[in-house]
Amino acid sequence: GYTFGYRMFAYNASLVKIDEEKFMVASRAGNPRSTSMQNADDLAAIVMDTNFNEVSLNFYGLPDSNVVEGPKVLSRYDTLPYVFLGGTEKFVVTVGGYGQDTTLFMLTKADLMGNEIWTRYYSNNTYLFMYKVLATSDGGAIMFGSSYDPAGPDGFEQDVWIVKVDSNGNYQTTGIADQQIPKNDFIFYPNPVGDEVHFRQVNQLRN
Repeated sequence: GYTFGYRMFAYNASLVKIDEEKFMVASRAGNPRSTSMQNADDLAAIVMDTNFNEVSLNFYGLPDSNVVEGPKVLSRYDTLPYVFLGGTEKFVVTVGGYGQDTTLFMLTKADLMGNEIWTRYYSNNTYLFMYKVLATSDGGAIMFGSSYDPAGPDGFEQDVWIVKVDSNGNYQTTGIADQQIPKNDFIFYPNPVGDEVHFRQVNQLRN
């Protein structure tokens, strides 16, 4: 843990080299901007010199909303003059199960001193949890995490959610060609449909 003032910088931390004299560490931290101690966690990045002196400290995320850092929260591609930081925004602690709330993938692009260039939020209207951010050669980033839909028919089944964005944080396509889904691979119910329709994959071995 690293303490600034009376707040703690701890949990999963990621590190990238800035130059021969500085490096950046990013993780979750107590948020001095928050008015509620129940929602006091933000994403933070500290730039330090090789003697571990603090050069800069920055916070990111929505005020009064918990951010949980990904296990791999920080990434820089080669010598590009910025970094990407990611986490799970609007995170709610749950006991003994998956959350019932809608959470967000949060992605911040910052310069090499940690100054925010932009922050974007991404959702598929499920309970998301981000695991990794990876800066890419085209100047964008990939976010990787899990997705759980509490309204789904399959109990506690989780899916993988992967998001590719460009250097401005805009969604990019995966490059996979659109495909017709054979109707025999899914079961649709109820029939007739009332207020909502459900569909379940039958053949799990197909693409």
